[in-house]
Amino acid sequence: DQHNRYYAIAELMNRMLFLFESEDDIENVHLQPCYDRDATNSDDEVQPIHGHLPPTGWMQSNVQDADTVTIEELRLQNYQRRSPLPSVILERVTKSDKDDKYWNMRAIGNLVSEGEEKLKEALKKETQLVQ
Repeated sequence: DQHNRYYAIAELMNRMLFLFESEDDIENVHLQPCYDRDATNSDDEVQPIHGHLPPTGWMQSNVQDADTVTIEELRLQNYQRRSPLPSVILERVTKSDKDDKYWNMRAIGNLVSEGEEKLKEALKKETQLVQ
């Protein structure tokens, strides 16, 4: 299944970054058409995984103001990582990026205001462009 293969490759990339001790210097951003952060690893995670969004449960219990939105609204974060084609963005991390490890609820607020139907439609249009 394409979904499982993609996540296996993402995990391999993460392990390579850690092996070469580059995880603090390179940020990788995983994108996939049906990205679902909560499906990437087990439910017993206690912190975010390099290259992935934080798990929904982690956000609800660890992010300031997360208790003002529902689990369904928090799951809209997945649309930040959905793209027509599976891909990975490798980005050099600057010192200011390293100092700012705070997860911002503003992005989720923007997604909630857009609404899931509008986000699904936008992803569908983008996917049609590459078919």
